[in-house]
Amino acid sequence: MLKQLLDNFTAPGNQFRGAPFWSLNGKLEENAMREEIRDFRAMGFGGFFYHSRAGMATPYLSEEWFKTFAVAVDEAKKNDLKIWIYDEDRWPSGTAGGIVTRDARYKVRYLVCHQDDKIDDTPYIGRYSAVFAGGKLQKFRRLADGETPGGEETLLRFHRHLGADDPWFNGSCYLDTLNPLAVKEFINATHEAYFRRFGEYFGNVIVGFFSDEPNFNSFPGGSTLPWTDDLAESFQSVYHYDLIDHLPELVFPLNDPFCKTRIDFREHLTERFDEAFGKTIGEWCKKHGVRFTGHLLGEDTLSKAARNVGSPMRFYREMQMPGIDLLTEHALFFSTAKQCVSVARQLGRPRRLSECYGCTGWDFSFAGYRALGEWQYALGINFRCLHHAHYTAKGNAKRDYPASIAHQSPWAKQFCAVEDYFARLGAALAPGDEVCETLVIHPIRSAFAHVVGTAEPAETEKLIALVNQLLSHQIDFDFGEEEILATLGAVTDGKLCVGKAAYRVVILPEMATLGATTLHLLEAFSAAGGTVLYLGSAPKNVDGVPSPVPAGIYQKFAPFALEKLPSDFQLAENGKPVSSILALEKKGGDFTTLYLVNVGCDFPIRQGEAPRIADRRQNHLNTQISWNVPEKFRLYRLNAETGKKFIHPFERKNGRIHFTAKLAALHSALFIATNEKISGALPDPPSRQIPFHSLPDASVAVTLEEENLLVLDAFRCTADGKEIAGKNFLQLDAALRKLCGAPPRDGASLQPWCKIAEPPTHTFQLEMQCAITCETIPQGKLFLGVEDMELYDFFLNGHEIARNDAGFWCDQAIRKMAIPTALLHQGENALCLKRRYDETMPGLESLFLLGDFGVKNDVLTAPVKRLKYGDWTKQGLPYYAGNVIYHLELPAGTKSIRFSAIGGAAVENAATHQIAMLPDFEMATAGKTTLDVRILGSRRNAFGPFYLDDHGQPMRRGAAPQFATMERETKQLVPGGILTPPEIEA
Repeated sequence: MLKQLLDNFTAPGNQFRGAPFWSLNGKLEENAMREEIRDFRAMGFGGFFYHSRAGMATPYLSEEWFKTFAVAVDEAKKNDLKIWIYDEDRWPSGTAGGIVTRDARYKVRYLVCHQDDKIDDTPYIGRYSAVFAGGKLQKFRRLADGETPGGEETLLRFHRHLGADDPWFNGSCYLDTLNPLAVKEFINATHEAYFRRFGEYFGNVIVGFFSDEPNFNSFPGGSTLPWTDDLAESFQSVYHYDLIDHLPELVFPLNDPFCKTRIDFREHLTERFDEAFGKTIGEWCKKHGVRFTGHLLGEDTLSKAARNVGSPMRFYREMQMPGIDLLTEHALFFSTAKQCVSVARQLGRPRRLSECYGCTGWDFSFAGYRALGEWQYALGINFRCLHHAHYTAKGNAKRDYPASIAHQSPWAKQFCAVEDYFARLGAALAPGDEVCETLVIHPIRSAFAHVVGTAEPAETEKLIALVNQLLSHQIDFDFGEEEILATLGAVTDGKLCVGKAAYRVVILPEMATLGATTLHLLEAFSAAGGTVLYLGSAPKNVDGVPSPVPAGIYQKFAPFALEKLPSDFQLAENGKPVSSILALEKKGGDFTTLYLVNVGCDFPIRQGEAPRIADRRQNHLNTQISWNVPEKFRLYRLNAETGKKFIHPFERKNGRIHFTAKLAALHSALFIATNEKISGALPDPPSRQIPFHSLPDASVAVTLEEENLLVLDAFRCTADGKEIAGKNFLQLDAALRKLCGAPPRDGASLQPWCKIAEPPTHTFQLEMQCAITCETIPQGKLFLGVEDMELYDFFLNGHEIARNDAGFWCDQAIRKMAIPTALLHQGENALCLKRRYDETMPGLESLFLLGDFGVKNDVLTAPVKRLKYGDWTKQGLPYYAGNVIYHLELPAGTKSIRFSAIGGAAVENAATHQIAMLPDFEMATAGKTTLDVRILGSRRNAFGPFYLDDHGQPMRRGAAPQFATMERETKQLVPGGILTPPEIEA
């Protein structure tokens, strides 16, 4: 097993590489598709997810669609890439782009509670008289037909509704995911359609299906409840009482926040959803030789889970590759990852997926991509679904949860460094079994009892606090879901076994109720010598019913204490715990691995509000590690960034090995202990004694790898001569669309593929004017980057300009047309665009002036040939969106250089292509006196969002509406370049 680990570490296969969502958001064409698939291979990916997304113009699931998919299969096969089929047009999964739910039998159902006697012609399920006080339901009774409430009583009526037609579902609505017949119709429309045409590739080129955010809660908010037509009957058959008698308890707060009906209702929804959607698709995938993966809606917190999917862990049982999503850089949702990994471990499913990196912004760094992936790998996730790679950046795509991890980003050719890193890391962590001997009983049933509305129950914060406490002390654990425990739990040889996993310690968080089977299982485990620890007091309910039994059984357990938890290793720094480090230990037959990741910050209770990656600076530079490994084992360190192996020094005492690790913020270390000698392992490099010192703060010759930019996004706009109000192109476009009766341009409209071409109802002449101000008239070629160039007539200082296509910038949709510099003069120049505008036409976009010039205060100046250390946006490159090579001059004898602060994705040695992606961006110089380094830029200062202030909010700006929001008058830019003088070691 060790040999396999080392061989794969040296040359990791595609199974260890990530795969992006291929965001198919335009008209699919064979040549472009093949080129982008080849790009995926060059970027280091192992495959891709074939994902129909907003903007798709090829008719979904049509013969044309499958012809384009055949192109993808052919090119993927040529490039040894695997395809995962995203099973929907946009999301959530279940409607086949609205095709299935055109049939009313399969539309989502829900109940609406009305507190009035207005006429509602939808079928009513129940009528009630109710008494409220202090915002809480005091009492209620079900009314017979014709019966009315008395004096102070309020009438409540529950009516059943079908989902309303919605442009997001292409004029249909979401699926009734509680109905197995509806799900089977979805499979017939989607999965079977692929299998009929491409079955020969299932299990080899095509490896699985991805379901995105399935749920049973896709209906309006307010006093609503999930429903399906036979829910009351199936509920009664299981719980032996009439759910209709109790509906008000599910909607309104009660004096006693604990409610058994809510437990039974959410339990039953979970069972129906898992059986209808999860099991139906999971069994189909298993039968057809592919894997079912994806993630659920609302798996982040107890309240969201209860409202949207019930108990997520039960659904994961149906997936051959359980998955989650963790978007933005602020989400340290440890519980979300552990829920998924726990079920996977208990069922013996080694591959666990995370959809990650969405909403991080165009300027997200390689350090960020690495950091977000690493902490998830430390918790047992091992397959990254990267969000996402645009087929085209046309129109709203630039504002669709960026960045595009594809050819549109200037660092696409360098991104293989990130993928190579995770491929080596995944290969090293794949063999062996996770060492995890602690089980935490998941409190989802208690949350079911308390969840009403959208407020989080008390169990949420308490659970996060416990999870943070365990992980900050490097105690790995699994969650035990009570229904899974009831079916897979057993006491064997003094351990609590759940499927393929075994535990020595069980922790009971503070809960309001426990299942009788859970209590008796833990009682038997304790009697067999197992350790059961509890927080708070014993629950007062068993299966939702008041009972004194838990109090008696808890007397056999012990209060929670960290020192009672098993661990093979301990970490400390100067005798104190290292609270920001996550740890993963795995054991094989002839080795043990230990993977440590410094997240760079303390673990927050509000797990969606972690600091930005750039602000995580908690270092542990002298971490002392004590590790219990067999006596003859030696210690090595694997560097997943370079692929090198090192002999790591240690000393043995008291039956353990002791060693140190330098774990700066966002850094990690991967150790392997074995009795085998690892061939090619290098001596541990000595600690450097010579201090670094800064280079002089001087200007440096630079080379821009793309044309410089001036972003033109504000226009004086008239429609048929009448001025249109708006501060930027998005606000103008919204006003124009309103003027001609078109729906808002928010990405939630009908997909282009299903729109029926109709003649416009309101057409007007549009004129857009802006200024190009020149202090220095550019020399050489000058271009204007334009989308939908053919729709416009262009005039510069009153002279019409020919629409000559000179290629593209950034994306094929942004075409370049030559601007005659002879028409420019010093001072202000008038650029005018004219076109007919109506509701059928594409929306407005920014213009990009491209050429060899500088920009100061939006005025064209002399070209930028040198830069001082500092922000390049203040030195003539405010909107520059490419890479820049700095030609550094170094003192003789320089051994290495580091860049303590950069504005960019990473630093690259332009000659050797070595990538430095983590602070302090250090690289060797081999004594050279000159060094060319490439600062990898981003499209952020070209695409925005520009007019927002963070206001201390943790969420990055990544969704389309944020790009149109005006919170400031001037553009907000992000710094670029080498921000402080580099430091060298001589």
